[in-house]
Amino acid sequence: KRLEHLAKKYPDHILSYRGMGLMWGMELRMEAGEVVQRALKKGLLLNAVQPRVLRITPPLIIKKREIVEGFEILEEVLKEL
Repeated sequence: KRLEHLAKKYPDHILSYRGMGLMWGMELRMEAGEVVQRALKKGLLLNAVQPRVLRITPPLIIKKREIVEGFEILEEVLKEL
């Protein structure tokens, strides 16, 4: 639901999202590497698997508060761009 929220809030940045379980991807309208670098500086590790695709794969032992924090960081990055 958080990815859906971000996609609706930032349609100029996010083309689509897909996934299941804890493995998700986001197709962006910009270079994914820039998002990865900015997120990393804020403490969030993401993976650019294609020039415009982010992969989000948290550990299976992730806690709800860590998920919330990760989405807050991702939203900060999207706001900056």
